Amino acid sequence: MILSLLIVVFLLMAAFFATASGALGGLDHVSRARLEQAADAGDTRLRLVMDNPTTSRAVLDFFGDACHVGVASSAAILLPGLCPKWDGDLLVGVALLASFLLLLLVAEIPPRVLAARHTEQVIRALSMPLFLAVRFIGPLRRGIDRVLPDRPSRMAQSISAQPTAAIDEQEFRTLLDESTEAGVVEKHAQALIHNVLDFGDRRVSELMTPLGRVFSLSDETTATRAAELAAENKYSRIPVYRKSPKQITGVLHAKDLLPIRWSVASSKALKVLMRRPLYVVPQMRAQALLESFRRQRLHMAVVVDERGAALGVCTMEDLLEELVGPITDVALERKGDEGPQR
Repeated sequence: MILSLLIVVFLLMAAFFATASGALGGLDHVSRARLEQAADAGDTRLRLVMDNPTTSRAVLDFFGDACHVGVASSAAILLPGLCPKWDGDLLVGVALLASFLLLLLVAEIPPRVLAARHTEQVIRALSMPLFLAVRFIGPLRRGIDRVLPDRPSRMAQSISAQPTAAIDEQEFRTLLDESTEAGVVEKHAQALIHNVLDFGDRRVSELMTPLGRVFSLSDETTATRAAELAAENKYSRIPVYRKSPKQITGVLHAKDLLPIRWSVASSKALKVLMRRPLYVVPQMRAQALLESFRRQRLHMAVVVDERGAALGVCTMEDLLEELVGPITDVALERKGDEGPQR
């Protein structure tokens, strides 16, 4: 009876040590940050546990192994009394097999699965027993710290120099939001970082200005009239179409119209002044378009469908607004003018 009770106690203790060790070993960056923040906020139990989780886990594994030995030893002593007619070697084999199955099904798989799925919750729930266990094993842990060399070996240094496992985007977002709530990161910086993370997934079709809102000129418009319209509406780049606004054939730069407006040069046809546009498809990623703008030193792209018909335009301003928010001309804002759409 006493041996049976002892086996149960050893199994429960082994399950506890396996759960605690698995939880400490499965901490990700976000969970560790939360627990350390709670420890810094005054939770002395968590502070002691999180002080050195790696060493604490090593000692917990040691006591877990000791409980495994206790289960096997108790089973080896108990079994001869239950089966006195069995051979000694058979008894040892059955005792070891029974101990292995008990430990595997009770004290290993379930606790470690629980710890892996609910790491942070397990550590918080077991904070008191963990606190007592860490306090109890404190001298042993300090002894291990003294035995370990102060300076890591060359192999350890090379391993530590290797890049650590990167956190995924969702973990980074969670950590960023919690840092903002804690006052570590400013809200505008949080919004900017979120915009940068979202930017890579954006398509040109989501950011472009639809064709119905785009100011464009026919290639039959005179340069003098185009200069007047550009000055009135404060456009720096104007799409030029042939016959239909869906057939954009070029982009007119307002700076090319300045000599004509100032009567320094004679009026010319827009076909001569306009520049070749950059055509892109709606499915193109915003990041790829930004790279094209940088490489070709352009500021406007014409978005076309599979037939080559214009759907709208996407400018450098559209991309920058997606990153940093609305960009407003101060002079226009003072005049109460919302400015040109495009």
